[in-house]
Amino acid sequence: MVEYSLCESAYAGPQNKWHIRKLTDVGPKFGGGIDTPSLCGLIGPPQGNGWDINVDITEHHLDENVCKHCHREYRLATY
Repeated sequence: MVEYSLCESAYAGPQNKWHIRKLTDVGPKFGGGIDTPSLCGLIGPPQGNGWDINVDITEHHLDENVCKHCHREYRLATY
């Protein structure tokens, strides 16, 4: 089972970085309504709403597309 997902804020634009969140037993929420906050705490309950992105977490995305705070917290949690 996938434990983490890339996500973005409902207010994200094309230049915004993606975020990472830990999934619950419900799994990804591609249509919105994420049920856990991003690892950096900037999106998700209770700060606001967002959705998961149907993209695998890869080294490229971690280095190029993910916010630095989520990247750091993900590394700490998974390595």
